Amino acid sequence: MKLRVTLVQRSSASRLQARDVTLTTDVTATVGEIARTLVRAGAGDPRLLPYATHREAPLTLRAEFPDKPTLILDAGDPIGTSGLSSGSSVEPVLEAAPGEGRRSRTPIAQLTVLDGSQAGVSFLAVQGENLIGRERGSRVELHDRSVSRRHAVLALRDGHVVLEDLGSANGIARIDQTGRAEPAHSIHLTGTSTVEIGAVRARIEVGPPAQRDQSLASSIPHLQSPHVDPVFTPDPIELPSPPDTPEPTRFPPDRDGGAPAHGGGVVPHNAVNDEPDLCRAFPVNHDRFVGRHSAHTAENDSDEAA
Repeated sequence: MKLRVTLVQRSSASRLQARDVTLTTDVTATVGEIARTLVRAGAGDPRLLPYATHREAPLTLRAEFPDKPTLILDAGDPIGTSGLSSGSSVEPVLEAAPGEGRRSRTPIAQLTVLDGSQAGVSFLAVQGENLIGRERGSRVELHDRSVSRRHAVLALRDGHVVLEDLGSANGIARIDQTGRAEPAHSIHLTGTSTVEIGAVRARIEVGPPAQRDQSLASSIPHLQSPHVDPVFTPDPIELPSPPDTPEPTRFPPDRDGGAPAHGGGVVPHNAVNDEPDLCRAFPVNHDRFVGRHSAHTAENDSDEAA
């Protein structure tokens, strides 16, 4: 799909630049993927470049519209259903600190990493299942080697936020008030809790009761202007002239005035009625014919006598 938007660039903390661009992307590409691509291309705040390059923190888009409030898109939504449309002004931002605007999806919890290379990075969990692991495309993407590719899932079960292990190698645990880790297969979370995912400690803050998200579309219904095809006028084509009528083939007569015969021979004519004389043209060996007739008659007589 193609979207014509105004891209916001920040050369410094206070200086803004805007330019009109056309985004060409697949409808299944997520908002986070597009935000990282735009940051690597020079859009947004230059300080976001390490996050976009190394995928240390989730990025999203803040969209401003001329006729409706500013919208903070969800990083995990496909662009086709994210609510982004042509004519808007977009800027890549951190998902956990996007600035002013209404979020397209209400988060149910916020996970903040407390140690490791991603210490201080926050992730937002929304309704549905939020995958935690090292696998690219996870809702909570942790780069620590102690975390499995598909380690755990953070989901809403019967109105409660639950952290469930997916059969990972190092499991999950709840950290009590004394700092001791209590391994568990499933952890029910309320308020603010500290958990351990592999060897990574994180703080999970459960948000207010989740509200039903509204479905958003990235297309604007409109009527296409009519298109009138011009009248086609073909170029004149000149037909070829018919061929000339061939003259009949005429054979020269022989010296005796006879008509030419088939195959190049000459058929002599009768001097009385001026008609072709076939006897002269095709002579017959009478002796041979009579000899054959006599022999045939003799054979018949001998058969009758016998």
